[in-house]
Amino acid sequence: LVLSEVIRDDRMRGVWSAAQREAALERIGIYMTSITDHRGFQPGAGWRHGVAHSADALMQFALNPALDRAALDRILEAVTSQVSPPGGHAYVHGESERLMRPVLFAARRGLHDARDWSAWLGRLVARDAPAKDAPTTLEALARRHNLRGFVYALYASAQESGDPTIRE
Repeated sequence: LVLSEVIRDDRMRGVWSAAQREAALERIGIYMTSITDHRGFQPGAGWRHGVAHSADALMQFALNPALDRAALDRILEAVTSQVSPPGGHAYVHGESERLMRPVLFAARRGLHDARDWSAWLGRLVARDAPAKDAPTTLEALARRHNLRGFVYALYASAQESGDPTIRE
């Protein structure tokens, strides 16, 4: 939680050098892609919400005009890694909405066109959607649930954005 505020401060005041910003983005991306603990709220312990908190940090990076398209692509890659995590975990603590935010704000930057977004979404669905003839398993159902939650949140936010380019 604190890290996303530090990244926000850099976005607002430009306190980091380009190298520091790049190193921080790299570390967050590595962390996000390596998360295996998908707990959310734990009674008696509080929030253990690595996916959502990392998504918050990535959102702050996506909003930063100092980052270029290559950086946004790394953000998208990190988000993609957790849309439907392996192992059959079904998100229930708002992770899909939190993962959607860096994607929506990356889209608002206007550095990708409709073909780029279509290709990215196509890769995401190909990676995470169960094949039509695949057996029904708890893991397949969780992947489908997580993918739907993410895509629905992204679609609703894009439609509500009021920006015709984002809607497209």
